[in-house]
Amino acid sequence: TVGLYHPADPARTLAPAAALFVSPWGYEELCVRKTWRVLAEELAGIGIASLRFDYSNTGDALDRAEEGLSLDSWRALIGEAAAQLKALSGVEKIILIGHGLGAALAAQAAGGITGVEGFAALAPVTSGRSYLRELSVWSMITEGKKHVSGDTGFTVGGLTLPKGVHDDIRDLKLLHNPGLPAPACFVAARADRPGDAELASTLQAAGGRIETVEYEGYDQLVGRLTFSRTPMAVIERLTAWARSLAGRLPQRSVMPPPLPAAQPLSGEGFTETPFRFGENNRLYGILCEPADGVRKGAMVLMLTTAYERMSGWGRVAAITARQLAKAGIPSLRFDAANAADSPPLPGAPEQISYSDAQYHDVEEALDYLEDWRPGHIVVAG
Repeated sequence: TVGLYHPADPARTLAPAAALFVSPWGYEELCVRKTWRVLAEELAGIGIASLRFDYSNTGDALDRAEEGLSLDSWRALIGEAAAQLKALSGVEKIILIGHGLGAALAAQAAGGITGVEGFAALAPVTSGRSYLRELSVWSMITEGKKHVSGDTGFTVGGLTLPKGVHDDIRDLKLLHNPGLPAPACFVAARADRPGDAELASTLQAAGGRIETVEYEGYDQLVGRLTFSRTPMAVIERLTAWARSLAGRLPQRSVMPPPLPAAQPLSGEGFTETPFRFGENNRLYGILCEPADGVRKGAMVLMLTTAYERMSGWGRVAAITARQLAKAGIPSLRFDAANAADSPPLPGAPEQISYSDAQYHDVEEALDYLEDWRPGHIVVAG
C-alpha cells in the first residue's frame, strides 16, 4: 500500500506520541481525505507527527484477490502502519484516530498494537448491520441504484465493497464488547446517531478518560463531495485533546530518524512513485511507469474533477494509469491545491471547484513532465 507521513514541525517541541489515521471506506473516504490533510497539518503544528494510508483495493494501494480481502486483512494493515509510524517518527506511543468504519477497525486493532495511549472515534460505526443499511442509501444517492436484499455488491462512490469485507461488517457489533482501546478516548458524536454517544458511555464504563464533543459539520462534510467542507470545529477540539494527551506522557528524549526516500510501489506491469513537486513542493502526485522501463508513446497527465483525490471516483484514474503503464505509457496524476493531499494556494478561494487557480497547478505538472522526460504529453480529464 501507500502511506503519507507528515512529520512534526521541527520548530515545535516534539511530542512523545504520533497519530495514525484510520480511514473510512468508499464515498465517505473521498470526503474525509482533505480533512485528514488539514488535521495532519494542525497536529504537526503542535509537534505531533502522523501517518495516513490506504487499505488494499482502495485509493492508490495495490489490488489483492478479492477472496483474500476481509476486515482482518485491513486490521493487519493498521498494525503494519503503526509499526511504520513508530519507525518514521522515532516514538513508541501512538494515538489512533478513526473515522466511520475506520473508528471501529482502530478500536479492534488497538489491542494488538503496543503503546496506544489515545483513541479518537469520529462518527464511529458501532453496528455493522446499521452501517450496511446506511451504505444502501449512499449507494442510491451516488450511483442511482437501489440495493437489493441479499445483494453484497454495494457500490458507493464508484467502489464496490468486497464480499468478504461485507460479510465481516454485517457481524460487527462494537458496542457489545469494545474493550478499552486506550486509556484516553475522544468521541465526536453525531446528534442523530445514538450509537455514537452510547460508545462514549461504554468506553467510560470500561474505565477510560473520555471526552465527547458534538460532530459539528458532519452533514456538510459528506453531503456532496463537490461542496464538501472540512469540519474545523471538530479538528480544533481534537487537536486540543491530542495536545493535552501528549502533555501527560513522558517527554520525548530522542530526535526522529532521517526520513527515507519514497519507495516505488510495484504492481503487475507497472511501478508507481509518490512524490511532491511544484513551487515549495506544494503538490502531491504519483508517477506511474511501465515496469520494464520501455516507453511507447506520449506521456499522459491525468486531471481530477476538483475535490476528488487523485485516484478518482471509483479509482478510475489509478486503474487507468496502471493499464496505460502496462501498454508502455507513463502518466502523472496529482491532487490539485486544496483538494485531498495538496495544501491550498495562497489567495485562492476555499472552494476550488472550477477555479482559475487550478490552471497554475496544471502548468506546474506540465513543467515537471517536460523536465523529467521531454516528449509529447496528452492531457486527459
